This record gives sequence, C-alpha cells and structure tokens, in this order.
Amino acid sequence: MSERVFTSDELEEIGLYEGSADVKLWEGCGARRWSETFECVFLADDGKHYLIFVEEGLTENQDYSGYEQYPDSDVDYSTYNFTVSCPEVELYEVMEPVTKWRKVETQVYRKMTGELVERTEP
Repeated sequence: MSERVFTSDELEEIGLYEGSADVKLWEGCGARRWSETFECVFLADDGKHYLIFVEEGLTENQDYSGYEQYPDSDVDYSTYNFTVSCPEVELYEVMEPVTKWRKVETQVYRKMTGELVERTEP
C-alpha cells in the first residue's frame, strides 16, 4: 500500500476543510459529544489522492487545531510540529443490486387484447 507522510505545514497549505477545491470527499464517519470526525480524500501536489481523518469541534468552545485536528498524527511535543501518514486512494465503481418495494397487482392489463387477466406469475 502506497503512503505519503505529510507535515503540518503541507496540510495547512492544502487547506483541508469542506468545500475546498482540493477536497474530493468530506464525509462524517464518527461523532462524540464535543467533536465530529470526517473522512477526507484530498488531491495533493503530486496529482495523487490521499485519505486522512479530520476532527472538528461541534461548538465554538472546542477548538481543534494543529495536531489535535488529525487523530492519526505523530507529534513532536518539543516543537508541536506533527506529521500524518496518509494512504493513497483511488476512485472505483461499485455495482450493487438495488431492491425496491412495489404494490402487488392482482390484475394485469394486456396491451395486445385490451383485457384484464388474473396475475399468475410474480
């Protein structure tokens, strides 16, 4: 699996927030009392897409900034600089069957003859 390590400066330059031009996916994937975690796929300067988890406070009193914003970060507490190892991801198509409900009709109209007949097949 291909990964890239991003520094705090690189992540700040990219600007990971909902609605950013480089953010391709911003989807909530977990919530706690005071914060929500988002799964984020972003386009980096090398033209590849990477996955990172971003945590945001739910009120103005929960200020998640710096390393606190990235749950998977490795922090150097002497300088508070941090790095985050992000796996490279790719977009792929998923074909899943779709199941829906419909009314059961007891009579079926036949176009050719114009008559109503009892339904015998599902």
